[in-house]
Amino acid sequence: MPAVDFYAEDFPWRYTPTPAAGLQLTPWITLIVLKDDGVEFAEAKNIAGHPLPYITIPDVSVLPPAADLWAWAHVHFNQSLSANPAAELVSPDMNAVLPRVQAILRANPDLAYSRLLCPRMLDVNTSYHVFVIPTFETGRLAGLGQDPSKAPGATASAWASYAGKPEAANYPFYFRSFFRTGDRGDFRYLVGLLKPQPVDKTVGRRDFDVTGPGSNIPPISKLPGLHPELAGVLRVGGALQVPDADLNAKDLADKQKYENWDQPYPDSFQTSLAQFINLPDDYAQQTPLAANAATDLGPGVDDDPDPLITSTLYGRWHSLTQRLLCSLRSVRWSHAGTRS
Repeated sequence: MPAVDFYAEDFPWRYTPTPAAGLQLTPWITLIVLKDDGVEFAEAKNIAGHPLPYITIPDVSVLPPAADLWAWAHVHFNQSLSANPAAELVSPDMNAVLPRVQAILRANPDLAYSRLLCPRMLDVNTSYHVFVIPTFETGRLAGLGQDPSKAPGATASAWASYAGKPEAANYPFYFRSFFRTGDRGDFRYLVGLLKPQPVDKTVGRRDFDVTGPGSNIPPISKLPGLHPELAGVLRVGGALQVPDADLNAKDLADKQKYENWDQPYPDSFQTSLAQFINLPDDYAQQTPLAANAATDLGPGVDDDPDPLITSTLYGRWHSLTQRLLCSLRSVRWSHAGTRS
């Protein structure tokens, strides 16, 4: 979606006259996108007496619903605001979040900025003009050089109709830009290239030998309760697999056999592997000898005084965690209950 960013984190709401309604606060400016077709808008014909440049929009149905504008403005932080990112993705306690916001901005103001979005669905091979306009009627009137007190109220929408509305079709703007869409390479186009095809049941699953993982991690062939027919082999799952509904009863049972190998969860293989992968994070808090000893992985690991080379914790930046929280299942990574 078209967007515009502002360096000041509070800028979209700095001059809004509306009170907050829970977590909803309408910004005082709005981003709109209009086609360059001579129909959706026209350039100003008489700018005399108008403090701001303006355009004429004959049909306001091309503008986003005023009641939804709160949803199209937000602040972006390039750093987590959670007290515990591994366990808390969204915090409902603003009294806890705000001090962290202020601390981050004091440390580095460049880590955050504000953004306006336009929810309009764009057509291919089409030219568009982008405008940042006043959200409220008082701002529209002031930008046109009219008396803002003529607005029905301080929080009245700039594109709401009312009797005697001055210059009803004219909308001043603070910023404008131009772009043109293509017909190749965007997400919608690429999805349209996908064609359903019947695939083999093995697509998206690959055998993985776990009989000798090393570093004193117990091989799965020695775990109690393991299906003996697996013979120490797990299946690594990919992002694309054959849906269960397309598998016959035999193939579905075979798939579930490999997926449910670790019930009850977690088992000693997963716990030991998590301890080993967490070592780099442990080294940041304690000596290598103490960290290695705490793993209970046995001689060769827990008595080694030097840091060990461990496996990579994939998905650590996406999940904002430095540790594998004993949530490895079927050799697929999971942090805070969410697989990645």
